[in-house]
Amino acid sequence: YNYSVEAICNSGPSGYTTIQTFTTTGAGYCTTGGVSATQDNLSLVWVGSIQIGYSGANGYYDLTNLSTNMTQGATINGYVSGGNNNEFYRIWIDYNHNNSFNDAGELVWELNTTATGWLTLSFVVPANAMTGATRMRISIKRDSAPLSCGSFPLGQTEDFMVNIVPLRVFSNETVTVQKNLKAEIYPNPVKKGTSLHINSNMSSQIIPFVIYDMTGRIIEKGSFNDNIIKLSNQIVPDTYIFEYALNGKKFYKKILVTE
Repeated sequence: YNYSVEAICNSGPSGYTTIQTFTTTGAGYCTTGGVSATQDNLSLVWVGSIQIGYSGANGYYDLTNLSTNMTQGATINGYVSGGNNNEFYRIWIDYNHNNSFNDAGELVWELNTTATGWLTLSFVVPANAMTGATRMRISIKRDSAPLSCGSFPLGQTEDFMVNIVPLRVFSNETVTVQKNLKAEIYPNPVKKGTSLHINSNMSSQIIPFVIYDMTGRIIEKGSFNDNIIKLSNQIVPDTYIFEYALNGKKFYKKILVTE
């Protein structure tokens, strides 16, 4: 919006100031939460780098000080846990940053269960999700599915932040870094707990590497000079990006780790 002001004094109007501008913050996110969360609460939320246990028995918690990165097009895995009644879980993400969870595709995961313990969740971030910081809302409600707005008798809601980051573009699976020099990664798929082999004629060099999950989070990093990398216990069955450097250039290969 544009505005200017004028003072009216005894001597008459002062004349308008130069035009200034301001931007409204919008209406913000709707309120939500349970009236009672004594039995029906979120005892675990683990999504990306967000890992938090029981927050308390209030019906709503603003936990937007906690954030995790999510890559466009990536599969996000995690866990939630809650009460042992007939519980309905839902997760929303405001992908288009319009302070609403009601747009198509923004209800990203839901589950109805009476099971306790760690409940597995998984969803895919849209490839066209708007990049930058936005809000994720997680609710649990007894006996029926919660809406993204409004209060409900039994249950709880927690809000978090997520940062949508652009999808990285990776090079071909087999790369040529200079004439007569090739590097290949095998086997692929590779079984967890075994080793990756790098077939190149640069075995005398120390070669740095980084292994990312598909959200862009670094899972493991190090270096090798014997063309063999032992996969650590952190590399569980999933899809990863293997980054390595030869002659000062970085190259990428998608690898699949299986049971």
